[in-house]
Amino acid sequence: MTATPAHADRTSWHVTASGDVAATDNVFATTRDANESDVFFTVRPGVLFGYDAPKMIHDINLESEVLTYVLHTEKPSVSMRTGIRSYFVTGKYSSIITQINASNGVLTALTARNSPDQTGPVVTPLGRLDTQQADASEYFTYNTGRDVRLSQTLFGRASRSDDNADTASMGALMPTIVKSAEVGAALGFEKDFRNDTVNLEAGASVLRLERDADPSALQGPRLDRQLNPRARLQWRHDFSRRWSGVADGGAVYVHPFGKDPDNPDAKLHDGIFPIAGVTLAFSEVWGRAAFQARRDVTPNLFVAQNTVNDQGVLTLAMPLPWLDESNLRQPKLVGLGSIGIVRTQLIDPETGDLASSFVAGRLDVGVGYSPRPGFTYGIRYEFIYQTGDDQAVMAIPGFWRNTLSFTFAIRYPDRVVAQVPKRRTGSVRADGKDLVPIGVDPVTTDFVQEQDESDESTDR
Repeated sequence: MTATPAHADRTSWHVTASGDVAATDNVFATTRDANESDVFFTVRPGVLFGYDAPKMIHDINLESEVLTYVLHTEKPSVSMRTGIRSYFVTGKYSSIITQINASNGVLTALTARNSPDQTGPVVTPLGRLDTQQADASEYFTYNTGRDVRLSQTLFGRASRSDDNADTASMGALMPTIVKSAEVGAALGFEKDFRNDTVNLEAGASVLRLERDADPSALQGPRLDRQLNPRARLQWRHDFSRRWSGVADGGAVYVHPFGKDPDNPDAKLHDGIFPIAGVTLAFSEVWGRAAFQARRDVTPNLFVAQNTVNDQGVLTLAMPLPWLDESNLRQPKLVGLGSIGIVRTQLIDPETGDLASSFVAGRLDVGVGYSPRPGFTYGIRYEFIYQTGDDQAVMAIPGFWRNTLSFTFAIRYPDRVVAQVPKRRTGSVRADGKDLVPIGVDPVTTDFVQEQDESDESTDR
């Protein structure tokens, strides 16, 4: 008879805290003729709970955020974020990963929740937008034991944003409120070879993109519903223990349906859009780097339109050996960053064509110092640039923004009992060795934050 581990050994409670002090020359990402500088302070106290049982792992986090602007806020903005991730062993060859998240906050401050290597360029509306977001996903995988893996995915996400327009000064009858949602499913087939993996995925999602606005406004009210079937073939190849490459290609079919009550006479047309991408990646236990170039079709929930995105992004998370060359697996000083550019074209549901084009670029770099596990301090610089398009159906002005911040992150105790594994669909290696367990995650300036797995656009 084997001994059962003590219940206390299966659980862990942690107190977390993170935050930053930042200065920016464009506090709410507005046009250059209306931008204003400011200094803002953010503190995020929270708790983290971990549970490890023989056939399941859970981690639950709850975090509040207090955001104060020196010049632009009479009282602090308080928001919340919570999430639960779970891993279940359902059989000898099968397992399930689930995830649920919910949060709210000010859009221009959301990127500070992720480390510099986890951000990227994306087209966003201008001004102070208060947002509420939620997402959920389920991923089931079955390994036949003969280098063949079957998978099934369910996902959903929703977003609501309010531009807080001063209707009296702008002459409008109401502020603009954007409500967007997406739900979908996918099936996958994966075959492993010696240094290669071939993966075939097929699925579909349903979109509901709604904009409540003053009918006389430049960006009037609109409601779009779309069905997006998609298929993609992916090939992963390991050149060596550290270097790997990924190539994929497929297509997305955009099918608008239903009637828009604000535009009842609009005639809708379908469209087929190719998707493709390549990635070159370096991965180690102590660091990673990757360059990705791809075209994809993803709904932008903040602007309530389906989009085609052509982007190139370089990310880096590596130890800096100046303080301790002998311990690169647990470095005290790390450098992180990302630089990327994206061209976003909006899909016009009435014509089925690409209606307009925006270009967004982002440089996000930082250095983190960890005197001991669970305590990290850093400095970070972020530059964002976005072009405008006044002729677009969804007109978005251009802007640029510089932000310099000093950050900190604390977790006590620093060690979690266990961590939910990453989804196989996020791997850049054929052998899957970049899907490391908790405790040996690649370096990050924020040990409170986990790897961001919420971008469904790369998993479908």
